[in-house]
Amino acid sequence: MDQDRLRGRSLDQPLIPSHGRTPAGNPSLPFHATMIRSLFSNILQSRNQREARGVAPIIRRVNELEAAMGAETLESLRSQTAAWQAELRGIANPAKIAKTLDRILPHAFAVVKHAARLLAGTPQTVCGRPEVWNFVHYDSQLHAGLAMHRGSVAEMATGEGKSLAASLPVYLNALVGRGVHLVTVNEYLAQRDADAIGFLLRALGLTVGCILQDQSPADRRAQYACDVTYGTSAEFGFDYLRDNGIAVRMEQRVQRGHWYAVIDEADSVLIDEARTPLIITMPGDDAVNQYTELSGAIKPLLRAQTELTNRIAEQASRQAATEDSRELGESLLLLKLGSPAHRVLLRLLENPHCLSTLRRAETRYKSGILKSKLAALKEQLFYTVDVETRSADLTEKGRRLVRPD
Repeated sequence: MDQDRLRGRSLDQPLIPSHGRTPAGNPSLPFHATMIRSLFSNILQSRNQREARGVAPIIRRVNELEAAMGAETLESLRSQTAAWQAELRGIANPAKIAKTLDRILPHAFAVVKHAARLLAGTPQTVCGRPEVWNFVHYDSQLHAGLAMHRGSVAEMATGEGKSLAASLPVYLNALVGRGVHLVTVNEYLAQRDADAIGFLLRALGLTVGCILQDQSPADRRAQYACDVTYGTSAEFGFDYLRDNGIAVRMEQRVQRGHWYAVIDEADSVLIDEARTPLIITMPGDDAVNQYTELSGAIKPLLRAQTELTNRIAEQASRQAATEDSRELGESLLLLKLGSPAHRVLLRLLENPHCLSTLRRAETRYKSGILKSKLAALKEQLFYTVDVETRSADLTEKGRRLVRPD
């Protein structure tokens, strides 16, 4: 009966004749057709199915190790944490660290799962509210934790235990002692997980911090010094910008480096929020009036550009009269780059011949055979103007005029 099941046939189906034909009136597939279908289904398995099958031995090993920890206590698990920390913090080579983490991964995951089991029924405080720890990792969470450790995206439904799954790779990589960041989308989630999952991590001997908006630099430095630091993508990003754009001494920096990070709500953080740039500003200096300071240098620049574009406009008018398309196209393009609202340019472009000539010149210089010479063409001007982006860019010729030194 078991052999019949393995062959993909239900027990109430009649045996199939050896010549491979189905008896009359029976819609069942021949045995060889069933085997072929099974073979194709194995070959065409989804990537997720193949991944799940590949990690199944590791998950079984984690569960076996955890089941054998019946006599372990939180104190003995903390001793194991300290032993791993001592081993890993003595390794400087990142490749060797990665190999060591992969070697201890099943045991480390088992330690986290067993600690969660030992903490069951223990009261804790989460965001100021009393709660009771009552979580133990399921196999799906072990699978997700393994995927996160390997740098993959683990897609889990709401309520499936993403925060608990993240505790596994966070614990493992925090053993290195270089800091682990857990990035989430808002301060409430950061504070909640720092309290809830931090309760488990602290029980295993790790230190856990949380970055909040109103913290002083000293407080932030202390949070980043922890083994695990929770926070939002914006706070992590702003701290990085301040460390690398405003701080002038090492002791003014708050972050201590970047080793490993887990991103909660990865689609929101890496796609939606990433579209909004992080901008920091320094306090303004009332004693410095940039307009007054720069106007003296800009006025000669504008005067020089106006004189130059007027000469180019006169040249383009003469070329338009002779219908010299090649030289006319270059002059019109220069005029558009240097003074797109010039009255002569606007008048010339009312002529269909001049308009088509300009378009051909733009194609040749911006995406055609003369693309490599566009920079040299722009250098004939003091600055170029982009109407679409409402911006202007000084050329080297313009820079030398504004700041000869």
